[in-house]
Amino acid sequence: GSSYYGGSISYTNYTACSAPTTVTASGIVTPSGTFTVSWSGASGGTNNAISNYQIYWKVSSDGSAPTTSSYTGTKNITSTSTSGSTSITLSSAQRGYKVVCGIMTLGTAGENYYSGIKTGGSVKINLLPAKPTVVSTNTTVVSTSGTEVIFNVMTGSDSDG
Repeated sequence: GSSYYGGSISYTNYTACSAPTTVTASGIVTPSGTFTVSWSGASGGTNNAISNYQIYWKVSSDGSAPTTSSYTGTKNITSTSTSGSTSITLSSAQRGYKVVCGIMTLGTAGENYYSGIKTGGSVKINLLPAKPTVVSTNTTVVSTSGTEVIFNVMTGSDSDG
Protein backbone atom coordinates (compact mmCIF):
# COMPACT_ATOMS: atom_id res chain seq x y z
CA GLY A 1 0.00 0.00 0.00
CA SER A 2 0.75 3.61 -0.09
CA SER A 3 0.37 6.31 2.47
CA TYR A 4 -0.25 10.00 2.16
CA TYR A 5 0.94 12.50 4.68
CA GLY A 6 -0.48 15.96 4.46
CA GLY A 7 1.55 19.05 5.19
CA SER A 8 3.30 21.95 3.66
CA ILE A 9 6.85 22.91 2.96
CA SER A 10 7.95 26.42 3.68
CA TYR A 11 10.89 28.01 1.93
CA THR A 12 12.72 31.17 2.88
CA ASN A 13 14.67 32.94 0.17
CA TYR A 14 18.04 34.46 1.15
CA THR A 15 20.40 36.60 -0.86
CA ALA A 16 23.91 37.71 -0.04
CA CYS A 17 24.79 41.06 1.48
CA SER A 18 26.46 43.60 -0.79
CA ALA A 19 29.97 44.81 -0.02
CA PRO A 20 30.52 48.53 0.54
CA THR A 21 30.79 50.53 -2.68
CA THR A 22 33.50 52.79 -1.23
CA VAL A 23 36.45 51.97 1.03
CA THR A 24 38.93 54.67 2.08
CA ALA A 25 41.90 54.85 4.43
CA SER A 26 43.44 57.95 5.95
CA GLY A 27 46.09 59.03 8.38
CA ILE A 28 49.80 59.65 8.63
CA VAL A 29 51.07 56.19 9.37
CA THR A 30 54.17 55.10 11.23
CA PRO A 31 55.32 51.46 11.60
CA SER A 32 53.33 51.00 14.83
CA GLY A 33 50.85 53.79 14.15
CA THR A 34 47.12 54.04 13.72
CA PHE A 35 45.06 54.87 10.65
CA THR A 36 41.33 55.07 9.96
CA VAL A 37 39.44 52.94 7.46
CA SER A 38 35.96 54.09 6.37
CA TRP A 39 33.31 52.52 4.19
CA SER A 40 29.89 53.30 2.74
CA GLY A 41 27.30 51.86 0.38
CA ALA A 42 26.94 48.38 1.91
CA SER A 43 23.56 46.66 1.99
CA GLY A 44 21.91 43.61 3.44
CA GLY A 45 20.35 40.90 1.32
CA THR A 46 16.88 39.37 1.26
CA ASN A 47 16.14 38.04 4.77
CA ASN A 48 19.78 38.84 5.55
CA ALA A 49 20.25 42.07 7.49
CA ILE A 50 23.75 43.50 8.03
CA SER A 51 25.16 42.35 11.37
CA ASN A 52 28.92 42.87 11.16
CA TYR A 53 31.83 43.93 8.98
CA GLN A 54 35.10 42.07 8.62
CA ILE A 55 37.97 44.48 7.90
CA TYR A 56 41.14 43.08 6.32
CA TRP A 57 44.42 44.87 5.73
CA LYS A 58 47.63 43.90 4.04
CA VAL A 59 51.05 45.53 4.39
CA SER A 60 53.24 45.02 1.32
CA SER A 61 55.94 46.67 -0.76
CA ASP A 62 53.86 46.42 -3.94
CA GLY A 63 50.52 47.61 -2.55
CA SER A 64 48.76 44.31 -3.20
CA ALA A 65 45.22 44.02 -1.89
CA PRO A 66 44.17 41.71 0.93
CA THR A 67 42.03 38.64 0.33
CA THR A 68 40.20 36.49 2.84
CA SER A 69 43.17 34.10 2.79
CA SER A 70 46.08 36.53 2.36
CA TYR A 71 46.19 39.45 4.78
CA THR A 72 48.32 41.03 7.52
CA GLY A 73 45.48 41.64 9.99
CA THR A 74 41.73 41.53 10.41
CA LYS A 75 39.16 43.15 12.69
CA ASN A 76 35.46 42.42 13.21
CA ILE A 77 33.09 45.34 13.76
CA THR A 78 29.53 44.81 15.02
CA SER A 79 27.28 47.21 13.14
CA THR A 80 23.92 47.22 11.36
CA SER A 81 24.65 50.48 9.50
CA THR A 82 25.39 50.69 5.77
CA SER A 83 28.54 52.75 6.48
CA GLY A 84 31.09 53.24 9.21
CA SER A 85 34.71 53.70 10.21
CA THR A 86 37.23 52.20 12.61
CA SER A 87 40.82 52.71 13.70
CA ILE A 88 43.47 50.11 12.87
CA THR A 89 46.77 49.96 14.75
CA LEU A 90 49.77 48.43 13.01
CA SER A 91 52.50 46.43 14.68
CA SER A 92 56.08 47.02 13.46
CA ALA A 93 55.25 47.45 9.78
CA GLN A 94 58.00 48.23 7.27
CA ARG A 95 58.58 51.92 6.47
CA GLY A 96 57.87 52.79 2.84
CA TYR A 97 55.38 49.92 2.44
CA LYS A 98 51.69 50.39 1.64
CA VAL A 99 48.69 49.25 3.65
CA VAL A 100 45.68 48.29 1.54
CA CYS A 101 42.27 47.67 3.14
CA GLY A 102 39.33 45.48 2.24
CA ILE A 103 35.89 45.05 3.82
CA MET A 104 33.34 42.24 3.75
CA THR A 105 29.70 42.73 4.82
CA LEU A 106 28.38 39.97 7.10
CA GLY A 107 24.70 39.26 7.53
CA THR A 108 22.30 37.42 9.81
CA ALA A 109 21.76 34.55 7.33
CA GLY A 110 25.29 33.21 7.90
CA GLU A 111 28.55 32.83 6.02
CA ASN A 112 26.99 31.40 2.85
CA TYR A 113 25.42 34.82 2.33
CA TYR A 114 28.29 37.19 3.19
CA SER A 115 29.37 39.69 0.57
CA GLY A 116 32.61 39.45 -1.34
CA ILE A 117 35.52 41.58 -0.18
CA LYS A 118 35.68 45.18 -1.44
CA THR A 119 39.22 46.56 -1.49
CA GLY A 120 40.10 50.17 -1.84
CA GLY A 121 41.61 52.45 0.72
CA SER A 122 45.37 52.55 1.09
CA VAL A 123 47.93 54.47 3.12
CA LYS A 124 51.70 54.54 2.96
CA ILE A 125 53.87 53.95 5.99
CA ASN A 126 56.04 57.05 6.25
CA LEU A 127 59.77 56.97 5.77
CA LEU A 128 62.02 58.67 8.30
CA PRO A 129 63.45 61.98 7.13
CA ALA A 130 67.18 62.06 6.44
CA LYS A 131 69.49 63.31 9.19
CA PRO A 132 70.00 67.08 9.20
CA THR A 133 73.38 68.39 8.13
CA VAL A 134 75.15 71.40 9.57
CA VAL A 135 77.45 73.36 7.29
CA SER A 136 79.56 76.28 8.45
CA THR A 137 79.09 78.94 5.80
CA ASN A 138 80.63 82.10 7.14
CA THR A 139 82.59 83.44 10.07
CA THR A 140 82.38 87.18 10.65
CA VAL A 141 83.92 89.34 13.35
CA VAL A 142 81.12 91.67 14.36
CA SER A 143 82.96 93.58 17.04
CA THR A 144 86.26 93.71 18.82
CA SER A 145 84.64 92.00 21.78
CA GLY A 146 83.52 88.77 20.11
CA THR A 147 83.06 86.61 17.08
CA GLU A 148 79.80 85.47 15.52
CA VAL A 149 79.71 82.16 13.64
CA ILE A 150 76.88 81.79 11.17
CA PHE A 151 75.64 78.26 10.45
CA ASN A 152 73.33 77.13 7.73
CA VAL A 153 71.22 74.21 9.00
CA MET A 154 69.66 72.07 6.28
CA THR A 155 66.77 70.00 7.59
CA GLY A 156 66.38 66.41 6.49
CA SER A 157 64.15 65.62 3.57
CA ASP A 158 61.22 63.23 3.65
CA SER A 159 61.24 61.44 0.31
CA ASP A 160 57.65 60.26 0.50
CA GLY A 161 56.07 63.55 1.46
